Amino acid sequence: MRTGVDADNCDTNAMTAILERAAARGELESARPPGLLARILPSLLFTRLLVLDAPVDDRYLTRVVDDVLLPLVGAARPPRREVSASRHR
Repeated sequence: MRTGVDADNCDTNAMTAILERAAARGELESARPPGLLARILPSLLFTRLLVLDAPVDDRYLTRVVDDVLLPLVGAARPPRREVSASRHR
């Protein structure tokens, strides 16, 4: 078992504040728990980097935001756009 990381107390204050402001503006469904949502992106990135030993490139980040985060916060998904191959180097 790993020690030294307390997942329930990770510093997600900045992301939580961003989500709370977006909910206050009506851009997100306010019923979503911002503290939990703020932990999702770091969890996905850590898993990809440390567990899967896979890169976090533009294509992956776009998929995570468009297909995971935006639907979770109740926001509309933008039209699909292709990320140019030159950005993946």
